[in-house]
Amino acid sequence: MTKYIYIIAALLLVVGCHKPTPAPTPEPDRVESAEARYELSYEAQTLELRFDTNAEYSFELSADWIRLEEGSRGSDMKGYTVRFMVDENTSKKERVAYILILAGEAQQTITVVQGAMPERMTLKLNHANTTLKSPTWRGDAVMGNISWGDGAEQSYAEGASHSFDGTTKMTTFDMRGATGFRIESIDNIDNIEIGIEL
Repeated sequence: MTKYIYIIAALLLVVGCHKPTPAPTPEPDRVESAEARYELSYEAQTLELRFDTNAEYSFELSADWIRLEEGSRGSDMKGYTVRFMVDENTSKKERVAYILILAGEAQQTITVVQGAMPERMTLKLNHANTTLKSPTWRGDAVMGNISWGDGAEQSYAEGASHSFDGTTKMTTFDMRGATGFRIESIDNIDNIEIGIEL
């Protein structure tokens, strides 16, 4: 009988000394964005935000001129890509918005800076040229549209030119960011109108 008591005591000692396997420590929530700051032009556009996270995520936006594009959430082996619609900035001042990514207990703030709308300059040339070359425009990040006056239109590009049938036409240059221009030749140009929107 004593022998059995020793065996039971020994078993209890072994069982009592056995340490249970600790539960694995859960990985902490994390979120990391490819970029923490985006600098955008004044135009309406789509912003693609790429980030990695190991948790369910959502967003908080600080301004109404930037919105989550419906159905844009997607993922691949490298993380997530989400698209936001950004409205045109029609003001003359730069503006800033923040996208807060919330992923479980983790979060990251993304700064979005959108440039101010540049000044607008319009130039109208009443002419009877068979070929008209665009004036040379001065300014930072000059852009705009050209309505040649015969139904043809195009985005401004340096050195742009157009051929005509020689009858009188009104060609309009609608430019942004231009501070001045130079016309190489005024042959066959009957009238020049300049408009500036500050």
